[in-house]
Amino acid sequence: MIRNWLILICIIALMPLSVVQARDILADSTCIIDSTVTIQGAVFAFCEELTIDGTINGDLFAATVETRINGTVNGSVYLIGGQVDIDGRVQGDIHFGGAVLRINPNGIASPTTQADNTPLPDSITATSVLRTGAIKSLTLSTTIHPNTQVDGGFVGVGYQLLVEDGVNLSNEINFWGSALTINGRINGNTYAIVGDPASDSSQIETLLLPLNLDLALVNPGLTVGETGAITGLLSYQGPVEGVIDGRMTLEPQYIPPSTVTLTLDEPDFVSLYLSELGSEFSTLMIIGILVVFFGSKLLEAPVANLRNRPFASSAVGMLSFLLSFPVVLIIIVLSLSLLGFLFVLGFRGVVIAIALVLGLVNVGGISIFYFVAIFVTRAVVGLAIGRLILRVVFNRTDVTERLLPYIALAMGVFLLALTSSLPIVGIVVDAVSLFLGLGAIMLVITDQFERIRSVTIPSGDNTWYTPSPAIIREHRYPSRIEHATMPKATPPLETAPTEKLPSPNAPNHGTDNLPDGFDWSFFDD
Repeated sequence: MIRNWLILICIIALMPLSVVQARDILADSTCIIDSTVTIQGAVFAFCEELTIDGTINGDLFAATVETRINGTVNGSVYLIGGQVDIDGRVQGDIHFGGAVLRINPNGIASPTTQADNTPLPDSITATSVLRTGAIKSLTLSTTIHPNTQVDGGFVGVGYQLLVEDGVNLSNEINFWGSALTINGRINGNTYAIVGDPASDSSQIETLLLPLNLDLALVNPGLTVGETGAITGLLSYQGPVEGVIDGRMTLEPQYIPPSTVTLTLDEPDFVSLYLSELGSEFSTLMIIGILVVFFGSKLLEAPVANLRNRPFASSAVGMLSFLLSFPVVLIIIVLSLSLLGFLFVLGFRGVVIAIALVLGLVNVGGISIFYFVAIFVTRAVVGLAIGRLILRVVFNRTDVTERLLPYIALAMGVFLLALTSSLPIVGIVVDAVSLFLGLGAIMLVITDQFERIRSVTIPSGDNTWYTPSPAIIREHRYPSRIEHATMPKATPPLETAPTEKLPSPNAPNHGTDNLPDGFDWSFFDD
């Protein structure tokens, strides 16, 4: 047995690569996968700093402050953290959510062939090129450095995307952000939404100084440099047209901000109005059907508030909606302040976890509130209008029976859509319906809080409280334990009936030894 173990140890020691078991979990302040290590299967890493010099034959899932991938990941990468530098090969796609993503910042790369083993385009003249799959990012800044081949496309949301000279993307770009700079080659279409070049990015950089990120922000807008090339369609939207000096296969398509207001004197007013009407009606109808189907009981109180308290509902709704903006801003500022405070104190690992939780809670809560305020409230108002029509016009009092709620919803939503699709008038109708619906819902919530606060515990001699389980529970002890019994309470003294003392002439019952001169009459009154 010992000899077998020695042989196994010698074999492992002489192996050029060590093999680690599948589905490794790395959790430490600093995690390093050495260049001599190959991991079979998925890797889960929760570290402040993660460095991968070896090989992962599987997917990488990580939440870190800083990540450096210098080796090979024969799978996809799923990262959340502060800054990620990828100088190695990622066979699958790269998914990253965080501050900074840099692809091939040091120019370390692998052989110069594409996925089908054909040579790279002539636009890339470097002797070695880093290859990776598609890139999907939600970042402040994403930079694809020279000598990089992206076999897939790019889908990203963030402040800026920089595609430098010597980069080749085999598919299209979809970017929603502020600044897009293309100096490389895009073998596909490019769709982008960018910001105003007149705005300044220095204020954002000042806020990021405490985070110590390797980051330089460019001014907003679209820029296609002289070395840039787009073989497909370039379609972008922004406040002003971008600077395009590179090679374009097709004429760029610039979409200015939508500033056109529907007016009655337009030639195609009817078609535009019907299109807007159909969109508005279908959206509110779908949301209303879901709300009625899953929460018909919960709608009774808001609809009653709309019928009985319309002025209070509109006032509360308008106040709630207007106050939501500063409240959201305060929540975001407090969350960022907490994260910055923890980061300064050195709790870098905790910052990631808290940032994820706060991000999910804040984004989820804010999204739900505004979805309810903008869509659900108007569907509730439409339902209330439809019920009113059923009662007044059709004399139906059973508005909650069977299919009548859906019929009422359809009628009310259609009336809302008819008016809200009109120019100018529609803005007023949307605002009034939003305030009414939101106020009716907020009144229900505040009434519930008032009921909870007004609940008092009844007092008096007849109040019965449920005994504690400790009192009514039967205790069983081992027989060897001697129990001390409590003395029974002494019954109250009762006045005994007065007995008449025996007279001197009464029969003698044990009074023969009384002293001389004892007189029974001494005890008589």
